[in-house]
Amino acid sequence: MECRRNLLTREWVVYGPEIIDPETFLTLAKQYDSVSDLFEENIDECPYCPQNLPDTHVDIFSAKATDIPCAGFSVEHVFQTENWDIKVIPSPRPIFQVETQLNRYPKRLHDVMIAPGAHEKFLLTPNHGEPVWDFSSQRIELMLQTLRHRMMNLYRDARLGHQHPYMVYGKEFGSLYNHSVLNLTAAPFVPLKIQRELDGAFQWYQMKERCLFNDIREEELYKRETGKEHGIICESSNFLALTPYFSGRPFAIWIMPMDHYSDYTEAPVQILPELADMIKRILKTFRNALGPYPFQMSFMTRPNENWGRERGYWKTVQQDWLWRLRIVPGIEIKNSPLKAFHSGTGVRLNPVLPEKAANFLRSHL
Repeated sequence: MECRRNLLTREWVVYGPEIIDPETFLTLAKQYDSVSDLFEENIDECPYCPQNLPDTHVDIFSAKATDIPCAGFSVEHVFQTENWDIKVIPSPRPIFQVETQLNRYPKRLHDVMIAPGAHEKFLLTPNHGEPVWDFSSQRIELMLQTLRHRMMNLYRDARLGHQHPYMVYGKEFGSLYNHSVLNLTAAPFVPLKIQRELDGAFQWYQMKERCLFNDIREEELYKRETGKEHGIICESSNFLALTPYFSGRPFAIWIMPMDHYSDYTEAPVQILPELADMIKRILKTFRNALGPYPFQMSFMTRPNENWGRERGYWKTVQQDWLWRLRIVPGIEIKNSPLKAFHSGTGVRLNPVLPEKAANFLRSHL
């Protein structure tokens, strides 16, 4: 058994109770025969299929793949269009709503607020049952362009503390419908997980006067150059995909930019086609190696500077934080104590060493 400390959150990850190779892990893990097996059976009609959208729905944005390449979209609101590749709509069941007025008040011992936010759904394809790993690179680039546009729009609202773009696919992560949908939420606060990572990155910068994420990347590059086991899966001119040395989930990866950008929207639009190609390559590699699989994909980006500036937060966030894309496939061993141990203690158990997982994934590129 081996324990490794997460440099970002200072949490310990346990590799065990028995370390096994990726092939053995997949033999023991729950496998899926088809994409339909990832979702619940006998559910109501998918609310994201075009024919099931209510007649009263209003698009926030619709885009066609012919809009690429573009440095920005000229039309922000499009109403009731049928000719689209990606459609952005308000969430039918929003977690947050922009129209809410900010109201903070104490309730004796407790802090309470009624606060604004946003929750948008990106319908990434009109086609039900089409997984992202079958998308063209052009469609993934269109997703990245559309997301960038919407995030830049929401950043104008200083009431919104943190934006979190994420996609969950498969019932393992709570996705009910076999339709590829990206969520974008903007909360009136910074979630604790993000706050802990921000604190960890800031503390590293205070000690070293360097960005922790850059150091993690350089360490993996050094190990590869010196012939040691490493977590790098693939790279391009502007991006690197790796399994972090302290990863808490089997096969979890980061896609990191080579140049330093603290926020996803700061990355030049000219490199988004390259990012789209890498996302497709990674998701397709997972498909080749794991078969159909549930996954979670999150854009880890910094909080809203306008929100933070009003509170005097993150004076070095431009230097100490690096945005990244995190992809976690939901592959677990059947009847394993790993999930129960994490639920009970908060400590991650990972039976597959990240460098072994990276080597396995490289063999399926």
